[in-house]
Amino acid sequence: MRSESFPRRHEYQQPARDRHPKAARSLRVTLVVLVLVTTVVTLTRSITLLEQGDYTPRVIVTSAERVRDLGEETLKPSPKSTPAPTTQAPKLILPPVSRLSYGNAPIHNAAFIKRSSNFDESVSRQRGVVMSIHKGVFALGLCLIGELRCLGNDELIQIYHCFPAELPDNLQQVLLDQDNRLEIVDACSDLVNASVSTESGALNFRNWWLKPLVLHHTDLQEVILLDADDILLQNPALVRLSKG
Repeated sequence: MRSESFPRRHEYQQPARDRHPKAARSLRVTLVVLVLVTTVVTLTRSITLLEQGDYTPRVIVTSAERVRDLGEETLKPSPKSTPAPTTQAPKLILPPVSRLSYGNAPIHNAAFIKRSSNFDESVSRQRGVVMSIHKGVFALGLCLIGELRCLGNDELIQIYHCFPAELPDNLQQVLLDQDNRLEIVDACSDLVNASVSTESGALNFRNWWLKPLVLHHTDLQEVILLDADDILLQNPALVRLSKG
């Protein structure tokens, strides 16, 4: 009797991952190598910056001790200085028309812009980083500045606040001692002095609304706006290289 073979209805098919074990293994090895190379490059860059700059562990510890010595009362945020964010925007502030001309900004009064005694005058004002810091988030902002420098960012950093009570002089001095490419700007006092806003009107910006005001007030042409509590994994200036 002749035997005939019939096709099996349910033939077992080997899973795709098992059919190409070499390709899967090669992909895993490639990913591991990429991770290792990235880690080595990052560590090398950080070590180089630590050796060249002022962000050695000793300097960072010294700055931290100075912040601690300022006292808990100074660092404690007060409801008066930083009200809770509101959903309603403050009244729009429109500066003089001449403000829109770069290099001729009357609201940028030097009395409300602080720099260190060894400020680097050669730093470009074309690009930079801006952020708002008050005494409630001072320690976070101080760490963020050091983090930016360790990641290779050497651009001008502008620290904004609204009236002196929001960022006392002793805290400002700690920031200025930390970096020589840093400016501290009291935007609210500047606007009131230039009769662009009243004091009561400027007080409305002592919250989240200071951020859009910062973008309007800064004299930098290209800015990256950061929050004091941001955690960075790369130099944020890399976004300028994207095609978006």
